[in-house]
Amino acid sequence: MNKYDEAMKESDSSMFDLSTLDELCEKTRIIRYNLRSCGFPLEGVMIPSFWGSMSLKISGAQTLINFAHMLFRFGEYSGIGIKTSMGMGAVAVIEKNGGVKNEND
Repeated sequence: MNKYDEAMKESDSSMFDLSTLDELCEKTRIIRYNLRSCGFPLEGVMIPSFWGSMSLKISGAQTLINFAHMLFRFGEYSGIGIKTSMGMGAVAVIEKNGGVKNEND
């Protein structure tokens, strides 16, 4: 949310909202993951990093699910974490089951 706000400085509104962040954390579960340790070469030094995939399940209102989906798509564009300008934090969103769906669908 903070990174999105920073990218959209021209806008008068802010996306960051602590209660929304809390709800996202409460309603999101990691249901599957496959991570491996690796090194990321940076200026002649190998920085500990990881590579892999994970599946998330987000329950709750469709609005919350859509907001999370928007943030994930922005993460594909901007990267996640620090040193994204150097290639770290790359993300690819792979939709399963036809895309974003509410658990009631």
